[in-house]
Amino acid sequence: MPVQYKPAIVKKCLAILLFIGSNNAVYADQIAFEKCLLRELQSASDEMTVHDLRDACTAERIGIKEPVSKELLEDEKKEQAIAAVDLRLERESQTENRPWVLTPHKPNYFLPISYNSDPYNEPYQEVPGNEDFELDDIEVKFQLSLKVPIAVNLFNDRANIFAAYTNTSWWQAYNSDASAPFRETNHEPELFMSFNNDWEVLGFKNRLNSIGIVHQSNGRSEPLSRSWNRVYASLVFERGGLGIAIRPWYRIEEDEETDNNPDITDYLGYGDIRIAYKDGRQTFSLMGRKKAVELTWSRLTWGNIRLYGQYFHGYGQSLVEYDKSSDVFGVGFAFSDWL
Repeated sequence: MPVQYKPAIVKKCLAILLFIGSNNAVYADQIAFEKCLLRELQSASDEMTVHDLRDACTAERIGIKEPVSKELLEDEKKEQAIAAVDLRLERESQTENRPWVLTPHKPNYFLPISYNSDPYNEPYQEVPGNEDFELDDIEVKFQLSLKVPIAVNLFNDRANIFAAYTNTSWWQAYNSDASAPFRETNHEPELFMSFNNDWEVLGFKNRLNSIGIVHQSNGRSEPLSRSWNRVYASLVFERGGLGIAIRPWYRIEEDEETDNNPDITDYLGYGDIRIAYKDGRQTFSLMGRKKAVELTWSRLTWGNIRLYGQYFHGYGQSLVEYDKSSDVFGVGFAFSDWL
């Protein structure tokens, strides 16, 4: 039997497409939403409007959890009504059990320009044959940080166990005299358990607490080898668009014969604190620890891509520089941020 095309139905199809494009909602189950639209379209009367279709295919009616929409994210007043840490945890809960979906851990970024006013040449010049090695003051820096759930919804849905990995690299991409080497790459695998919480402290909600163990090393041989192991706790507080993470740690001692940076806590201390603030499309963060501060700024600009700026001052920009103070400024792009 040939298909009969009705002008009214065609108009509704066009209206639906316009509705989807303008609504900008990120649905937790797009397939279920599309099936609902097709089902309603097949039985639609000439009087049915786009508003009627929207009411017929709400998240509640098709049995999925209603997500946070891009429209809401772009509305600064509504955004401030949702705590920024809650917003990130909500997004993560929508992806953590999906195959082929990777969840960000720390910020993921690419800085094609990272300027160091005083490059640390000395460790590299200690390598036999590299006595004349000189670093460029401009290089490329990037970070890839992901986590995967190992076990979720433990202890009455209040705890989860994650494995995470962070790779931070410094690439002398413009140093043609030295064949553009990767001068330093820090590897940071960790295992941690996080606990959801809702305690109120001085107007702040203690939203999340974690305990974990982390290894960090640069994977190099002597004389450039650096590494350490730590156990840590993390306490996250939030209030509107403001998030505060306090992270004390304890270094696991190593044998004196194999420890290539025994004084690292003299420079990096025994913990750090990070303050992040989300204001509409922009996110600001400040990290402080013993002898170092880091400032970052990002702005959501194209889809999920952000303009990103980073400034670091102090000791420990990378492991090989744990005992060298640096002033480094970088600009580029981020694909995720703290909030």
